[in-house]
Amino acid sequence: KTQNKTQNTKQDRKQKGLLLSLSLSMFSSWFGGAAVEPVWKYDDLPSPTTDTEFLEVLAGARRQGVDDLEGVGTWVEFINSEGIVCEEKIVADAGTVTIIRSRGEIPCSAERLFHLVWDAPFDQMKVIGKELMAFNTVRMINDNCKIIHSQYQAPMPVSNREFVTLRGVETDPKLFVFGTSINYQPIPFTQGFERGVSRMAYRITPITESSCLFETVDQADPKGWIPPIIVNAFKSKAHDRIKNLRLNLSN
Repeated sequence: KTQNKTQNTKQDRKQKGLLLSLSLSMFSSWFGGAAVEPVWKYDDLPSPTTDTEFLEVLAGARRQGVDDLEGVGTWVEFINSEGIVCEEKIVADAGTVTIIRSRGEIPCSAERLFHLVWDAPFDQMKVIGKELMAFNTVRMINDNCKIIHSQYQAPMPVSNREFVTLRGVETDPKLFVFGTSINYQPIPFTQGFERGVSRMAYRITPITESSCLFETVDQADPKGWIPPIIVNAFKSKAHDRIKNLRLNLSN
């Protein structure tokens, strides 16, 4: 009997200890215990940390950008007006992912347009699109490579979008800006925003001293819920961007 009583006492103590541990864990979670690690990455995106890794990712984005600007793949024209041409790349099982290529003449020097899309302050960049809410350089890898955190206002009832993009630039033989989304731990997902994924390439070719050809490729996966009507509306953004640039950069 004494042995059974001892075993029962040990079991009671073990159960009480377990209950106390669970209670403390719940209390800690309710009243600010261990911090929950912020969400900052998608498993299918690169997470570079060293300068070498950043430049390797950027080189891949450059190759994709050149291929798309040169028309590799199947493209279907859906806008051709006012000297602006927009095409969509046909990709099997693309879902909400869209790849749009556009081109049009801008009435300003190639250098002026280049500085606008590469290193202009935020208030000047707003001419590209009124939905732009923030556009911040969070890290310079070198003079020709940087990490950008951008945020965009989406129409109701869709959540606003944000992107963390690794961008690079070349100035010879043509002015070329390109980039792709990455995971970057210092910039976790922002509450109230959906973290989208994108890839872009802009090529600027002088025509005269006061005009240039602007060619763009934009690939976007907005993530999260978004109605088809908004996905379709995104396709016209490239056309609207060139029109806005013409309006605001006319010499």
